[in-house]
This record gives sequence, C-alpha cells and structure tokens, in this order.
Amino acid sequence: MDEETALAIIFANTKRHKRVVDLLTIAESFEYLRSIYRTQEEVAKKTDLSREMVREFLQILNLPSDIKNLIKLRKIDSVDKAYRLSKVKDQTSLNTIVNRLSSLQTHDVRDVVSTTEENAGISIDSATDVVLKSKPKNLHVFILDLSDNDYKKLVSAARLNNHSPAGLVKRIVEKWLGNLKDEGV
Repeated sequence: MDEETALAIIFANTKRHKRVVDLLTIAESFEYLRSIYRTQEEVAKKTDLSREMVREFLQILNLPSDIKNLIKLRKIDSVDKAYRLSKVKDQTSLNTIVNRLSSLQTHDVRDVVSTTEENAGISIDSATDVVLKSKPKNLHVFILDLSDNDYKKLVSAARLNNHSPAGLVKRIVEKWLGNLKDEGV
C-alpha cells in the first residue's frame, strides 16, 4: 500500500454512505497513514475526519483474527459495532456477543457493552436480555407531512379532547381502521 492508495480508500469509503470495501481494509489504510504521519491527530487532519473516527477504525485492528475475518466478510459492517466489540476484553464474552450480533442493532450492541461495563459480573446473555427487554415492542412510527395550518388545528383539537397530538392521530386512525373493518375492507 502507498499513501495515495490509503487516502483514496479512506476518502472513497468514509465520505459517503455506501462503502465499497470492508472496515478492516479501511482500518489498515488508517494504520498505514499513522505509520507515515506518526499520530492519530495528524491522520485526522490529513483525512479531514475526527480523531474519534480515526481511533475507532484503528481499534478494529486490535480485535481477534476470527472477528476480523467476520469484518473482512462484511458480516460485521458497522464501525460502531466493531469499535464496541473492541472494548470487550473477555474472549468468551466477545464470542457470545458476536454470536448474538446478527439479531442486534448497532445501538443495542452499544447498550449491551455499556451494561456489562457498568454491572460487573453480569453475563453477556443477561445484559442482552436486559437491553432487549427495555426496548419498546411493536412500535410503528409514521411521519406525516402536514401544513402549519393543519398542524395547528390538530394541536387545538388534541387539547380540546385532552390528548396529545400523537394520541389524537392514533385515535383517529384506530377509529378509521375500525370503520374499514365494519365495511368489510
């Protein structure tokens, strides 16, 4: 690898949403640049990225080879997930998290790692259960594009009916769906 290649890999894969290479290749590019520029801070300046981002990519290189292989295969394809995994020091705990990783969102991995750090002695499985049980179930969110005037009417109607605007919309939709059911739709 040379400096131009390392910079190209980093610019092409950190400056847009769709990466074309795996996180390990990007991390190795950061490591190569660190060997040239000597510090993470200099790499951050040269790549116009935060020191935190540089540090998170470099931490990937400290993971065990079996985890790095999963990253190379893009089975783990989130910088934050990989970074959080690098913070787990116990190999058994790390393997347990990785085995459950496919069912966890990035923020859940972050929460599981934080829960184990904050509660000495808690198992990964227990921490995962605690985190997942704390999440709302069957929550569906819709975004409505309302004019300012319609929104003001909604807020006013909600107040008159002792509801929040979201609560009123929920009631209206439930009533409408009930009417559809009654009509055989």
